[in-house]
Amino acid sequence: MIEQNTGLKNPSTFTPLSATVPAKVTTFEEAVQQDIKILFKQTQRTFVNMTKAEQKALQELTKDSSVTIKPTDKGGATALLDTTTYRNECLRQLGDIRSYRPLTEDPTPRLTTKIAHLVEEALSEGWITTNESVFLRTTHPVMPYFYILPKIHKAQRPSPGRPIISGIGSLLEPLSTFVDTFLRPMVRLMPTYLQDTKDLLRLLPEIDFDTSLDLLVSFDVESLYTSIPQDETLEVIEELLGARDLNSITPVSLIMELASIAMKENFFQFEERCYLQTSGTSMGSIFAPSLANLCMHKFEQDHVLNATTNPYLTSVRVWKRYIDDILVVWRGSEQDLMLFHEWLNNRNNFLRFTIEHNQYSLAFLDLLITAAPEALKSELYRKPMSRNSLLQYGICHPKSLRDNLPFGQFLRVQRNCSTKESFRKHAMDLENQLLEREYPKKIVRMSKKRASNNNREALLEPAHPKEQNERLTCVNTFSTRSNAIQRIIKRHWKILNTGPDTLEQPLFAFKRGTSIRDQLVHTRPRSEDFHQVGTLWDMPAVTGHHPCGNCAACPQTKKSTNIDIGTNRAWEQRRFTNCNSSNLIYLTTCPCSLRYVGMTTRKIKIRISEHKSTIQCRKQATRLTNHFLEVGHRPTDFQWTVLEQPSIPAHTTDIAKHLFKKEQKWVYRLNTDKAGLNEDIPWMSL
Repeated sequence: MIEQNTGLKNPSTFTPLSATVPAKVTTFEEAVQQDIKILFKQTQRTFVNMTKAEQKALQELTKDSSVTIKPTDKGGATALLDTTTYRNECLRQLGDIRSYRPLTEDPTPRLTTKIAHLVEEALSEGWITTNESVFLRTTHPVMPYFYILPKIHKAQRPSPGRPIISGIGSLLEPLSTFVDTFLRPMVRLMPTYLQDTKDLLRLLPEIDFDTSLDLLVSFDVESLYTSIPQDETLEVIEELLGARDLNSITPVSLIMELASIAMKENFFQFEERCYLQTSGTSMGSIFAPSLANLCMHKFEQDHVLNATTNPYLTSVRVWKRYIDDILVVWRGSEQDLMLFHEWLNNRNNFLRFTIEHNQYSLAFLDLLITAAPEALKSELYRKPMSRNSLLQYGICHPKSLRDNLPFGQFLRVQRNCSTKESFRKHAMDLENQLLEREYPKKIVRMSKKRASNNNREALLEPAHPKEQNERLTCVNTFSTRSNAIQRIIKRHWKILNTGPDTLEQPLFAFKRGTSIRDQLVHTRPRSEDFHQVGTLWDMPAVTGHHPCGNCAACPQTKKSTNIDIGTNRAWEQRRFTNCNSSNLIYLTTCPCSLRYVGMTTRKIKIRISEHKSTIQCRKQATRLTNHFLEVGHRPTDFQWTVLEQPSIPAHTTDIAKHLFKKEQKWVYRLNTDKAGLNEDIPWMSL
C-alpha cells in the first residue's frame, strides 16, 4: 500500500451489519429512540421570534420573483435588487468575450470520461491511492452556477457585481481541491506573502518607518481572479512543482493535467445556457486563492522585486501582499510614487492596479495603520459601509455560543489595537453594538474586562495545530429540543459501558437551523432551485396522488390527497404525482395492515413492478419478501401510494442519498422498522 499523498477521501458511508452490532449498542439505540419519541410527543412551547405580520411578509417575499436578494460584496449587508437589473448586470459581464464564451452543449459527459481515464491511469501507476481515486470522480456532479454580489460601496448605479461561480458538488471541485493541496505549501513560502491580519500585526513593529521620508501606500489589483493569465500561471505551477522533493509520489505531469482541466475547462451555467471561462479563474473555486497568489508571485519576481527591471526598487522599502491587497512603505516623493504606479500598470496586459496613499495613516485589511515617531501603530478598522452584523442575542442558537460571542469580539479588538487608548475607544463602540443587539450588560462588561486582561503578545502568536480528539462527536441541528436530546443520550450512555470496554461520553456539536437569509438568498433563481419542476409556491391546481390509468401498477393504487399516518393524524399530499412520477417516497400496505416505506429515483411504476417480481421470484430475503411468502400473500396483494415528492435542492450531489435520508425519517416516523416491513434503520449512514 503506497503512502497517501493528500489524505483526501470521501466521507465514510460504512454501516455495520445488524448481526455484528453488539447487544448493548442495540439496547442503547432503542432506549434513546424511545425517550426521543416521548419527547416529541410532549407538548412543547415553540419559540417564535417573529410576529405574524413579519411571517406573512417573509412568505410573500420568498414568492416574489421580481426581486433578487443577495449579500453585498463588502460590509456584511444584504441587497434587495430588481431582478431585471440583476439579470442585465450578469448578462453584461457574460458578454465580455475576453473572459467568457457560450457553449453549445453541456461538457459534463465529455469531461467525466476524460477525468475517469486520467484517474484510472494514475491509480494503476500507483500515483494516487484508492481513496484519492474515488474522491476525484464525482458520481452525481452539480452544474456550477454563475451569480454576482452587488458592490454597493461603489458610487456607480446600478451597482456593478463581483462574479462568483458556485462550484460546490461540481465535477471540477475535487480536482481543484486535490491540486490545491500541492499549491498551498508553496504559497506560504513566498517572500511577500501575508497569511492574515495577525501575520501583518507581527510584522508592523519590525518596519523602520521615517515619518519625514516615507509614505504609507496600498495597491489593489482590479478583478484579479478573472485577470489571471491561464497559460502563464500553469507554467509557474509546473516550474515550482519541478523544484520540490523528487521523491514525491505524485508526478508533476499528473498534477499539471488535473490543474489544466480545472482551470481551462471551467464551465458553468447561467439561466438555460452553459458558458466556458476563457480567462482567469472563478471566485468560488477551491484553488482560486492559490492561483491568484502564484500569479502575483510571478509578477513580483519578474518586475517589482527585480533590480534589473524595476528602476524604482530602492524606493520600495516594504512590499507585503494579502492575495490582491498590497501594503507598501515608499521612501520617495509623491510624484515618483505616481510614476511607479503608472509603471506597474504598463508591465503587462493582464494586471491593473489602483492606489491609495497617505503620510500618516492608511486602512489595510481590517486595520488602520498609523505612523508614529517610534513605530507604526494599529487599531481596528471598519469600512464606512459596514453594518452591525453581530448575532441578535435572542435568536435560536446555543446559549453557550451567544454568551461567549462578546468575549471573542473583544479579543479581536484587543489584538488589533496596539495602544490602550485605541482599545478603549473601539471596545466602547463594540459594547454599544452588542447592547444594540440586546446582549445582557453583565455578559458584555465581563467579556470586555476578560479580554482587556489578556496579554496582546500572546494573542499575536501563530496558532498551533490542534490535537486530534478521539472522542465521538454527536452532531445535531440546533432546536429547542437539542438540550433535552443531549441529556437523553448522556443518561443512557452507561448502557454502552457495561462490560470491560468503556467509552467516553461524546462531544456535542450543533448545526444551525434554517435562517431568514437561507429562505431569501439563493444562488440560482427560484424557478431553478429544484431538480424537478414545481415548488410549494408554484404547484399545479391539482394535488395528491392519482393513478395514471394505463399501467400495471394502477390496480394497486387509488386517488388520494391525505394519508392516515396513525394517532388520528393525516398527511397532506401537497404535490401532484402519478405512476410516472419519480424522485419520491412511497408507502405500501399489505392485507395484514403492515406498512413498508421505500424511495425511488425512477418512475414509481417501475419500482412497484420490481416489488411484485421480487416476491414472485423470491429474489431477495428481505423482511418484506419473507412476510409475503410466509403468510401466503400474492405479489399483487398490496396497496401503494406516494407519501412525498420532496424538493431536491440543485446543489445536491447525490439525489438517491437525499431521498434515502427522507425515507429513513418516514420509517422512523411511522415506526415501520419495528412494527412494519422495513429493515432496521442504518443510523451510521445517515
